[in-house]
Amino acid sequence: MQKFKKLLAMVIAGVMTVALATTASANSQATGIKGDINGYAGYNYYAWNAIQGLKIDGKYYADGWTVIQTQNLGNVPSGYCAGLARTYNYDTGALLKERGWTYNTTGTNGVSIASSAEVKDKTTCYSSGLVRVFDGSNYTDFSTYNSPNINTYV
Repeated sequence: MQKFKKLLAMVIAGVMTVALATTASANSQATGIKGDINGYAGYNYYAWNAIQGLKIDGKYYADGWTVIQTQNLGNVPSGYCAGLARTYNYDTGALLKERGWTYNTTGTNGVSIASSAEVKDKTTCYSSGLVRVFDGSNYTDFSTYNSPNINTYV
């Protein structure tokens, strides 16, 4: 769990660094963590959603992320895990953006999928998604926990 918390902090820091490097101002950020997904073809995974609000050139964006990663950070064969990311408007329940299934590639320990949506006015958003793991013969899908809500206008 200690490695996971450290990795999560690095992922969040990386997302923030990239966002700030593109002259955007990060408004707020939140993460929701899915419990263990264990024993699929001998691999154990964590999955989580994160969201951040950005302002770029006067426009507001909600950047939702779905991430699945091996618990020990070991690599898995190509196609053994995947994620689908969604960003929602909290107040209306409307799906703002969905990014379809993205699978890991050879030599990776997981996959991170972004669904970025431009939002109008003051909007409260959250990220949610699905992850998929291979058990050696079939795929099993899991719903991830929603990220906490963020205000894109803070």
